[in-house]
Amino acid sequence: MRWRVATRSYRRIAGDHRKAARPYGAIVGARTGGFALPSYTINGDTTRMISISRAGSFRRPVIVIGRWALKFARNLQGRRCNHYEAKLYRSSSDTRCRMLCPVIWISPRGLLLVMSAAKPLSEPLTREEYLELFEEWDYLSGEDACPFEPKPSDWGWYKDRRVALDYATPAWE
Repeated sequence: MRWRVATRSYRRIAGDHRKAARPYGAIVGARTGGFALPSYTINGDTTRMISISRAGSFRRPVIVIGRWALKFARNLQGRRCNHYEAKLYRSSSDTRCRMLCPVIWISPRGLLLVMSAAKPLSEPLTREEYLELFEEWDYLSGEDACPFEPKPSDWGWYKDRRVALDYATPAWE
């Protein structure tokens, strides 16, 4: 009895079964093969409001929603990386903090790290650029190793300055 009532209302709404069988893209007005995520433009640079990165060994996915980047830990090592980044950002000097992407919040167990979103680099750092950043970091003896790598996915632009997006290298070495 319930099924008949649902079928009748479906037919009344859809009218013709051919209309109900249209592809999803035609229904929402998107291109065939998918749909476009919302985006915004700042200074002529268009950015998606939501983006998802599945790259990473210990943390994935990284979901960027507007101004926030959410790093989800995959396992214990990922939670250690999240805690390491939060602790390093909180305990660094002002000079060092300017090199790091700001940490906003971390969950108590480290399953989720919320950072400010930054635009990732498209090309890797040159050797000279990396050495310059290493000197700027001002490594002191007795500290953990340099927390970042020259990979383009580990660096980005935040407020017109280059910042490290992933700086938990010593946590997994």
